[in-house]
Amino acid sequence: MIHFLTSRCSAHALLLLFILCLNLTGTEQACATDQKAEITTELISLFQQDQAVRKNLIANNPSTIEKMLSTDHYNAERLNKIIRQIGWPSENKVGIEASKAAFFIAQHAINDRPLMELALVNLEHSFKSGEPSGKYFAMMYDRLKLLDGEPQKYGTQIIRNKNSCSVYLLLDKEKVSLYREEAGFQQDLDSYQKEVCERPE
Repeated sequence: MIHFLTSRCSAHALLLLFILCLNLTGTEQACATDQKAEITTELISLFQQDQAVRKNLIANNPSTIEKMLSTDHYNAERLNKIIRQIGWPSENKVGIEASKAAFFIAQHAINDRPLMELALVNLEHSFKSGEPSGKYFAMMYDRLKLLDGEPQKYGTQIIRNKNSCSVYLLLDKEKVSLYREEAGFQQDLDSYQKEVCERPE
């Protein structure tokens, strides 16, 4: 009789423990969802700041250039912290807009080479996994090549100065259209160059 009651009590305790675990799991999932929602919002906000300082950038004006560099540094620090929390903020984690924001923050972090290289690896992985991030991978790849003084592959880097606007050195001019197509670009290089060069500075 005592054994029977003990068994019933043990079964009851296990049931309560199971329900408690389910509740904890649900809470953890809710917390994780809330965290990613906050990260998504923050990344989009950081990108808005990134674009705002560039919109107000005045060539040869130290004040606006310093503001841009300060913003880029802060954004890179925040992105690094986010990566430590959830890994690279890919589209399947934070959505299209926030993932795009993460790319541009890393693209502009020219004083944080490890962040740029980490972004490159993850963008390539995302692209090969089926996410439409080939263009971002190509842009990051070319940006790093430009910073290293090496030829770019996809023709995404345009050099503008007061007197000229030209495509940075190409790895293979004959194959650049093929490379761009593979990365998902719909615009040919000539059209892209014209668009960039006609934008107001």
